[in-house]
Amino acid sequence: MNLIGSVVISIAIALSGFHNRQYTYIDGSANSYEVTAESVHYVPIKPENSSSGSYDGGEEWARGIDHATFHKLEILFLEAIKDTSGHIENRIKGSGMIIYFDDDTEKSVVLASGSNSKDTLESALRQLEEQ
Repeated sequence: MNLIGSVVISIAIALSGFHNRQYTYIDGSANSYEVTAESVHYVPIKPENSSSGSYDGGEEWARGIDHATFHKLEILFLEAIKDTSGHIENRIKGSGMIIYFDDDTEKSVVLASGSNSKDTLESALRQLEEQ
């Protein structure tokens, strides 16, 4: 995304406030990240629910986040939603999914495995676990 596009997204975020927005991201292995203005909650897939029957997404965790961190994550979510070149029609193994609300309507987009948006978003979310 270019600088003007990022600035426009930043302004839209600032004008809308932080209190009601939330995103759920389901990664390529079906682990989920629930992101709000106050926290990130990671819910791993367990072997009994994985397609292989043996994959374990690790330990569940939650981290409090500040508004600056939420703002950075929200920009990544909004850029991924806007970048339709990385979208695919249906969720398949290895793809990611963003679930969000727009005008009180639940919406979702599926990010292709290997897409820049998916890789960038997953990297940012994984970094939070290490904090």
